Amino acid sequence: METPIPTKPPGDNAMKPAPAAHPRPARAQWPEAARPLRWRASGTGSDVPEYGRSATRRPLANLPAHTMTAPATIRLTRTLPHPPANVWAALTDPAIHAQWWAAGDVRPVVGHRFTLDMGQWGMQPCEVLVAEDACRLAYAFAPGVLNTVITWTLAPEGDGTRLSLEHAGFDPDSPMGKTAFEGMRAGWPMVIDRLAAVLAA
Repeated sequence: METPIPTKPPGDNAMKPAPAAHPRPARAQWPEAARPLRWRASGTGSDVPEYGRSATRRPLANLPAHTMTAPATIRLTRTLPHPPANVWAALTDPAIHAQWWAAGDVRPVVGHRFTLDMGQWGMQPCEVLVAEDACRLAYAFAPGVLNTVITWTLAPEGDGTRLSLEHAGFDPDSPMGKTAFEGMRAGWPMVIDRLAAVLAA
């Protein structure tokens, strides 16, 4: 007896509907603070990034070249014919300080915040970082803008004082940092000349 061959049920060869496609994932939404940069032309002829907006495609050849340069520092040393105590007073007494550089409530207290009236450059915030009596005074100068640190170091030399200035942290890759560095590098010798004149008066 032959085994019957099973037959396909009617309609088995009918076209079956295609399986439902997986839905495409929604496009990610960038948080405002984390969105990619979009470059725009600045008035100086260099491109600068705009934050918080979607990026636009640009040919790689047109992207601005950025190089990291070590922060620039101004250093000066002057020997003054005055004892360290007198020089220290000129650096830390607001009334004397205003005579040779800028008016401001400077005080040799770590953590003390004050502002210096820089005339056309406006009021510049500062914060004392180091205060070692008649020896060393350091303060942040224009934090959040220039982000530099001014350090005065005093050392006895004979009957006088060897005064050293270090103004560090200028960003030479920033137009503002480069301009400030060049201007203050030219200006600091004149400021110290005025300090010497005030001490001699």
